[in-house]
Amino acid sequence: MGNVSETPRDETPNKEERVEIPSDEAITKEEEDLLNRRPFVEHVVSLIEANIKPPYSIGIYGDWGSGKTSIMRLIKEKLEATGKYRIIWFDAWEYENEANLIYPLVRLIQKEIPRSRFKKVAKGVRKIFYVLTKAGLEVAARLSSGDVIGIGKLEKYEADYFKKYARVFDNWIDQVGRVKEEFKVLTQAACEPKEKKEEKKECIIIFIDDLDRCLPENSIKILESIKNIFSQGNCIFILGVDKKTIARVIEGRYPTLTDGECKDYLAKIVPFGFDVPECEVLDFDKYFKYLMYDKLKIDPQIIKVDLSKIPNICVSSRLHNPRKLKRALITFYLYTKIKQSGGFHSDLSNDMRKVGVDDQDVLMFSLLCEFWSDLFERVLISNHELAELTAIARNRGFRDWTTEFSDERTHPIIKNFAADHNLYQFLWGWQNPQTDDFVNVLIRVGKLMGLRKK
Repeated sequence: MGNVSETPRDETPNKEERVEIPSDEAITKEEEDLLNRRPFVEHVVSLIEANIKPPYSIGIYGDWGSGKTSIMRLIKEKLEATGKYRIIWFDAWEYENEANLIYPLVRLIQKEIPRSRFKKVAKGVRKIFYVLTKAGLEVAARLSSGDVIGIGKLEKYEADYFKKYARVFDNWIDQVGRVKEEFKVLTQAACEPKEKKEEKKECIIIFIDDLDRCLPENSIKILESIKNIFSQGNCIFILGVDKKTIARVIEGRYPTLTDGECKDYLAKIVPFGFDVPECEVLDFDKYFKYLMYDKLKIDPQIIKVDLSKIPNICVSSRLHNPRKLKRALITFYLYTKIKQSGGFHSDLSNDMRKVGVDDQDVLMFSLLCEFWSDLFERVLISNHELAELTAIARNRGFRDWTTEFSDERTHPIIKNFAADHNLYQFLWGWQNPQTDDFVNVLIRVGKLMGLRKK
């Protein structure tokens, strides 16, 4: 990939230091924020402090591994520092096996109540559990035909339908009203000072994480409870979710809803949301150096990669998923260890030199396999397509690249990837003459790194 710039000697890691495999755990402190999410976090916190009053819900949206939990942890740290709020962190997936996810959430709120107020709200808490279990919002929310009453349907059904099932609806509305009132009392009590020096909190802020990892029925229970049950509580909900996953859950629960109605459904529950912000080149540069040199202890004097180019390629290709970046670098780390230990057969090493595969190409290939796994697993079965895609991306514009694969004879998978502008930017940035032999050698290297095709 052209000239390779060496890292200054003072950045060269100590070979005696122990390697740390980057963790998938979310960051919890601002000093760990290498991707510079601080401005976004401060923006959200300032909005909460200045403009958002309970009850309210905020969404932090992003794909798997995009950093939703890290951002929520940083928001939590900032809000805790103000001393104005009672903070509760609810990991929905941790309570996945509970009969009803609302129970552990209510109990977490109950734990925040001062001892002096505990007895006064205990009866109300029992009433909430009783209604959820016995009177059964889930049971009461079902029609005799077995249909489910969701928020969208409650708003759409005509008057004659309400009349037909008046008894069921009356019971449902009555029970919801009771739970709402008790929940309001509960959240107000949880804001009272726990000790003499503590001031009364303005409201409770409840972070709900990993909701999209739960079973669909549990995800829906939480979402609908936020709208139906918790809508009068003195609390603000901050939910970290993958919008696409939640949209599929809503679609599965209410198959008659259109895509637009599924989005409206979520917007009624979470009216205010942000996508996880993307990163800048300088942030990527710092992030890669930290992972490669500080954590994985890759010696830049032995393994030659040009980190002046990688961040630009990541930004132009929108490779903003920290978890996938870590996994790609761990794969590359395995390559460096195999190479340093002489694990490549001489014929493979010779072929790498012959076709021009170097360390930089292996790193790029690791990124490709992580961010476009379907391309690796399905298209590279014939290997030729990547070389062809790359040649067109390098020599022509995106429009020509897309048009080239519009022929009816083109495999549908190729057509899908030919419409991927991010992949085009990635292959264009790679800038290596990827012949069929070049791709074949990379795949042979990939097998030694644990990368396999189906």
